[in-house]
Amino acid sequence: MKKQLIKNKKLSVVVKANAYGHGLVEIAQFCQRDEHVYSLSVNSLQEALLLRKDGITKPILVLGLIDAPLEEAIVHDIRLPIYDLHQAYEISRVAQLVGISAKIHLKIDTGLSRLG
Repeated sequence: MKKQLIKNKKLSVVVKANAYGHGLVEIAQFCQRDEHVYSLSVNSLQEALLLRKDGITKPILVLGLIDAPLEEAIVHDIRLPIYDLHQAYEISRVAQLVGISAKIHLKIDTGLSRLG
């Protein structure tokens, strides 16, 4: 894998769905130690919070479900997806309440109601 990485590009490893059966925490710990892995991507905020609780410090992006309070994501430096204006306003409101800038990832409908 190291030979295939292009210089100055960042690698995010998708570990959603229990790392596709390989173990969410186990694969995340492996990635935490690998200097070539920039970040992790998970399906839900609960998965992201579990990784933070387990000591994962690399950036984490939630790809889908926000199934925990937004405050938890913002306080634990977890990147949240935004796919509509209402969600953007809500994340901004909560970030202002806790006094921390939220990290976000814009999701855009790429056609056929698919977000990418």
